[in-house]
Amino acid sequence: MIHKNITSLQKKHPGIKVIIKWVPGHSGVEGNEHTDKEAKKAVTEGSSNIRDLPMLLRKMLPCSKSAAKWTHNEKLKHLAQKNWQKSKHFDRMKKMDPTTPSSKYINLVTKLPRKLASILSQLKMGHAPLAKHLHHMGKTNSPICPACLQSEETVHHFMLHCPAHQAARQTL
Repeated sequence: MIHKNITSLQKKHPGIKVIIKWVPGHSGVEGNEHTDKEAKKAVTEGSSNIRDLPMLLRKMLPCSKSAAKWTHNEKLKHLAQKNWQKSKHFDRMKKMDPTTPSSKYINLVTKLPRKLASILSQLKMGHAPLAKHLHHMGKTNSPICPACLQSEETVHHFMLHCPAHQAARQTL
C-alpha cells in the first residue's frame, strides 16, 4: 500500500525524493529533533492548508476498526444513558441504586443462570413477590409482612429486618 502511494506521489510530483526509515528510538537520529519540533508546531498551530498538501494527503486518514467500534459503543452508551434518564422509572431506580445502569451489575447478571438473574433483578427493583409489591398490584389486601405483622414487607424489610427471618439471616 505504501509503495503504491509513493509511486502515485512521485508521478504527480516528479523529482520528489521520499526516504522511509525505520527508527527504533528517537534520540540521536539526525533530523529527529527538527521533526519533533515541527510535529509539536502542527499540533499547537494547526495543520497545513489543505490546498498546499499533495492530493494523496488531502483525504481523511483511515480509522482503525477497533477505534471505530469503541467510538460507536461509547456513543451507544451515552445515548442509552440519556434515554434512561428520560424514563419514568429513572428517579425511583436512582434512589434504590445510584449506579444504575451499572456495567458491574450487568456483568454479574450475565454470568448467572437466568432464574437467579431474574430473582436478583426483582429484588434490586423492588418487584419481588413480597406483600408491598403484591398489594401495589392489587394481588393482596395488605402490604404488611405476613411473617411478623410489624411493618410493610419490602425487600429491605424481608432481607434485613424481619424478626421472623432472623434465624435464616444468622445461618447465612
